[in-house]
Amino acid sequence: MEINDILGIKAECEARAETTKAAIKGVSSFLKNVFQPGLEELGYIIKDEIRYWRLNNILSMLNLAQGKMKFDGKEINLTANARVGLSIMEGCSEVDNEELQDLWAGLFASSCTQDGKDDSNMNFVDLLRRMSSVEAKIIDYACRNCK
Repeated sequence: MEINDILGIKAECEARAETTKAAIKGVSSFLKNVFQPGLEELGYIIKDEIRYWRLNNILSMLNLAQGKMKFDGKEINLTANARVGLSIMEGCSEVDNEELQDLWAGLFASSCTQDGKDDSNMNFVDLLRRMSSVEAKIIDYACRNCK
């Protein structure tokens, strides 16, 4: 039995589903190697369509973070602390601003260590959560132009 598309959104929903699947496939192997609890959290978010916007923000941050990390060959030898990683994913999920997303990605990348036990970046998670997009632009400008 076929369901009628009363609201006319079937095509858009199907397109969103395909885009989300492709984005998840792109970062899932990276996240699986670096931060297994984060992959599980992504699974929960995918099930809840209301959190679609947040999921896209997390995927954007993870793509940026992956680009900031250098790996020896194809082997990933770093792991993020679960507490820090989940806090970063939660914080970045609420932000779609490019400057803030870049800061979240840098924080995630710098939180990955050999043993995955370092939680010293928790203070920066709290600071970044309170930062506005204007403050992020000011910090970016100062870092790029400071001698």
